[in-house]
Amino acid sequence: MTTREPGEYGNDNVNNGVGNTGAGNTSPYGGYENYGNTGNVGNTTPGYGAAGTNDQLGGYGNYAETQPAAGAPVTGETNGLAIASLVIGIIALLGLVVGGLGFFVGIIGLVVGILAVVKARKIVGPGRRMGMSVAGLVLSILAIVLPLVLFGFALAFLGSTGAMDCLSIGDQAAMQTCIEDALAQ
Repeated sequence: MTTREPGEYGNDNVNNGVGNTGAGNTSPYGGYENYGNTGNVGNTTPGYGAAGTNDQLGGYGNYAETQPAAGAPVTGETNGLAIASLVIGIIALLGLVVGGLGFFVGIIGLVVGILAVVKARKIVGPGRRMGMSVAGLVLSILAIVLPLVLFGFALAFLGSTGAMDCLSIGDQAAMQTCIEDALAQ
């Protein structure tokens, strides 16, 4: 094994890092340690610059820092109305069973759901929450339509049994007896 002479292959003051000042550089080519030099004092060779610097990109800036990644939100905006729409839709359906006020809560949920879908169309990225908006809208529509459908079935059932004819009786006790007799048949 042979040993090299000092200064034989370039700089003996090897820094092994970016930003070598080139002090003691005796090689006419700048030595391998100047590869990646960011242009510090004493450097006689143009370097490529450290990763992520403007030297590397010809002074035009780092494209990765100025452009959002694919699928990333353009803004940090999120759709809070989507969560509100979903919660109101769930409360509206539960309100049908518990207190019977689900119809009115469903109307509020319908308005909030429509606003949430409109807002979701304007947002790009994961903060959009279009699924939540649509789910809240659908639940609110169910809370509005379901009581109307059940009321329609109740009227049709009462009409087919003849109980609707009993509603025109003025006396409360007689009307009750007529309805019980109509439903017993």
